[in-house]
Amino acid sequence: MIKVTFNSPEEFAAELELGKPNNNILRLTRLIEFSKQMLPIRYISVVGTFLRDGQIVKLVRYCGDHWGNGCESDSKTIERVHKVMTDLEDVARSLKIDVRAGIYEEAKE
Repeated sequence: MIKVTFNSPEEFAAELELGKPNNNILRLTRLIEFSKQMLPIRYISVVGTFLRDGQIVKLVRYCGDHWGNGCESDSKTIERVHKVMTDLEDVARSLKIDVRAGIYEEAKE
């Protein structure tokens, strides 16, 4: 299966607007990855995926790091996550596309 990847939420939304997903579902979630160098830093991204015409169309948008101590950068990261997810949910809603959690990934054999 071919994968088409975007880093820009605006470009991903434009691609979604070009044609509905095969199953009318947009998968949208927060991806949290722990730093390998400094705990407890977490890197937070928004990942969106949908299936269309034998392709997985994917957005990976890094939103920032989260230290978990309530600092200003934590708040800004959470705000960026919320904005990206809300904007994409609004686009999907306007196109009458269902939004569900999770990530479409190609099955490994």
